This record gives sequence, C-alpha cells and structure tokens, in this order.
Amino acid sequence: MSSNVWYRQPWAWFVWIPPLAAVIGGLITLMIAIKSADVVITDDVRKEGMVMAPDLSRENAAAARGLSGELQLQRDQGTIEVQLQGEAPERLLVRFVHPTDPDRDLLALVQRTEEGVYSGALPGAAAGGRWRLQVEPEDRSWRLNGGLEKDASSSALRAGASGL
Repeated sequence: MSSNVWYRQPWAWFVWIPPLAAVIGGLITLMIAIKSADVVITDDVRKEGMVMAPDLSRENAAAARGLSGELQLQRDQGTIEVQLQGEAPERLLVRFVHPTDPDRDLLALVQRTEEGVYSGALPGAAAGGRWRLQVEPEDRSWRLNGGLEKDASSSALRAGASGL
C-alpha cells in the first residue's frame, strides 16, 4: 500500500514541478520589482506624445546670458569653488548627481565671495566617484552643466547637454 503514495510516483512530480517553479519565479520577480523602483529623472523633461524629450529651456537661458564657468574641488580643505563668467547672483546651488543611484545625489550651497567667484563646503560623500554637475541660481532660472570624473578636481561648466 505504501508504494501507491502520491509523492513516490514520478509522474506526480513531473506534473507539479513546472507550476511550482512558475509560482516561485513569479514571487522572485515581484520582490525584485518592489525593491528596485524606477529611477527618478533629474533633468528637465517634457512629454511629447509617447516620447520624453529633454527640456533645455534653462540651458538655453544660460546660453542667452553668456554664462560659463569652472568648478574646482579642494578635497583636502573640503571646499568647492565656482568661477562664473557672466551674471553673478549672491548664491548658487551645486548639485552632484550620481549617474546611477538617485539616493546618492548631493546638494551644496555656495556663496559669492568676490565678483564671479563662489565658495562653499564640499559634501563629504562627493569627495570621490563620478558625478554629473548642475549649477543654478536659487530661482532656477538657468542652469550650467558639467561632469566630474573619479578623482578629478575641476570641471568646465557650460550651457547645454548634461555632462557624463
């Protein structure tokens, strides 16, 4: 009688294993989807039909004002220095945008120390690694972009497409 128990029959396992594997695979897929949410886009974009197109209005505003600059990192002192050619507001926002992980994005506020020169504290986590840079005034009326490679200490800032 014990030889007729269902779990000792090979055809029973042949029938049950594929659906069981599908259920386990579906649960694993669901867990991956929940844990890895969609990445938030940090650039300005607008939807045109089914296409997400970049909104370059702030970069165009910077170009129209003739803005450009350079960002210098003094890693040993933990400071940022931005040299800006063109219009000079009192303070600037410097965004360090991580290329793959939005949770690692950083923001620094730099204050004008003299005409066209801004200085502020370097966020500690920005000391190393690769970053996209976005420099803009507090009213966000224009934006300059740049890129910072690993262990680099300076980056050109320009109106136009984002760095990196």
